[in-house]
Amino acid sequence: MKDKRTTARSKKDLDHLRVEIQQVTRSILDLAKARQNLSRKVALVKESTAIPIENVGIESRLVSSMKKYSKNIGLDPMLSGEITKALVESSKSVQRKAIYLDKIRKYLAAHGVSRVGIIGAGRMGGWFAGYFKSLRTSVLLFDDDRKFGKRRAKELACRFSESLEVIEDSDLIVVAVPIGKTASVTNLLAKHAGERKMRIIEISSVKQRVIGGIKRHSQNVEIYSIHPLFGASADPFARNSMIVMASGGQDEFVSHLFPHFAISNLDPNEHDKLMTLLLSLPHVLALTFADIVLREKDVIPKGISSPTFESFIQIARRVLSESAEVYYEIQSTNKHNQKMLKQIEKSQSELRSIISQSDYARFVELFDERREMLSKVRGEDRSGEYESLRRAL
Repeated sequence: MKDKRTTARSKKDLDHLRVEIQQVTRSILDLAKARQNLSRKVALVKESTAIPIENVGIESRLVSSMKKYSKNIGLDPMLSGEITKALVESSKSVQRKAIYLDKIRKYLAAHGVSRVGIIGAGRMGGWFAGYFKSLRTSVLLFDDDRKFGKRRAKELACRFSESLEVIEDSDLIVVAVPIGKTASVTNLLAKHAGERKMRIIEISSVKQRVIGGIKRHSQNVEIYSIHPLFGASADPFARNSMIVMASGGQDEFVSHLFPHFAISNLDPNEHDKLMTLLLSLPHVLALTFADIVLREKDVIPKGISSPTFESFIQIARRVLSESAEVYYEIQSTNKHNQKMLKQIEKSQSELRSIISQSDYARFVELFDERREMLSKVRGEDRSGEYESLRRAL
């Protein structure tokens, strides 16, 4: 049994080791910062020579070489690979910011945009407030919930407006309210534009109903309908994706606001069909998974899990961390979702029939069929990856 002196000495040694670990971690962060500084210089060279920011081949070779190096020094190659990938993504964000930030600022100034109003102080409203603040515009925030809005304005270091009238004086207005309110808020703003030029961006996740409800009030009002396909925690200068409702070249203004984004143009019906797959389907599956797990939670002993189960748990947690109101609107306002729900029932019924009949041959056929179909999602034949994975397992 250890005496008090031995315990005290062990604790002192542990404290010293923790200090050393903190110092080493700081050194790692200092080196990461130095790497980012180099990335800014790389950005200037790439810009002057018209070299693209991303080069998948070079990035892949760098990750492979770092894994090889880590193996030689006795470090886990998987760890070094993840660290290198994170550093590469960070480097590309730094380069995009170095290349595009000043260009976006100049574009806004040339088009008379110096004041931006954000209606809706939720997560995405907060993201747009932060983005436009980084562009040195004056940002004014409004929310129906005054207490919440004031708190968010303080967190985001921008001003809070007590009324929509003040927001209407903005050169650009972002409407980030619930889907059901988007059209009415946009119409209200457009109605009071008068003779002054007003630009409005609405960011709803369902477009047909929203766009169908927006009226044309004045030639001076330009309305841009976009859907940012990223969350509120997204790095503003990452290669984020965005959908713009193509209409008479109006997407040109948006593309100049976000020149570093991957922007796609769709019509409202195409958009909503796509959102059934990208948003509604994952949400339904996550909620179903959570429901079954919670009903059977006593069956799962503490400390026992599997990689697949943990992956689904994390997805379900992310879904359930979001706003129930927002997710309900995504499910209830997209007319294409009913077809998706019926397809889920059909797929489950087919699988249930196969299992109940112990039809191994049909199961293998279905398994291979789904794998083949999934390998060609996005037009990329990835069947070779599945075969390599199967051999590895």
